[in-house]
Amino acid sequence: MSCWALAFIVLVSLLAPASRAELPPLIPREILFGNPERVSPVLSPDGKWLAWRAPDSKNVLQVWLEKVGEKSPRAVTRDKKRGIRSYTWAYDNRTLIYLQDVDGDENWHIYGADLSSGNVRDYTPFEGPAHGDRSQVSRRGFGLAESS
Repeated sequence: MSCWALAFIVLVSLLAPASRAELPPLIPREILFGNPERVSPVLSPDGKWLAWRAPDSKNVLQVWLEKVGEKSPRAVTRDKKRGIRSYTWAYDNRTLIYLQDVDGDENWHIYGADLSSGNVRDYTPFEGPAHGDRSQVSRRGFGLAESS
């Protein structure tokens, strides 16, 4: 290509009106990665209670509970940092079972929250990864498999 042809192309491109479309605004990170308002609703086995995960006043995901037909939700868990990611009902209709690690160490513990007393019990009070990993936890019943 000759030098004159190249100069002509550059001159035309500089003088031509900008026909590029404006880029859309970026989606805020809070919308993409923030906590949902409410998620994972689960009825108790007897159908009298509804549990779900929602952020507390400090934007940490907790498990919340409400009697079906009433409007008085209360937080069952009190995690201060990372929030609760998995939970299920025990078959006794009085206990919510949930998984939690410590500061992201992925040494998952199984906790049970008694709904009448508010007491929380660590069912796996062991140190280190000896009690299995989350990938081996069943969605129904939290049956742990042995870790390899």
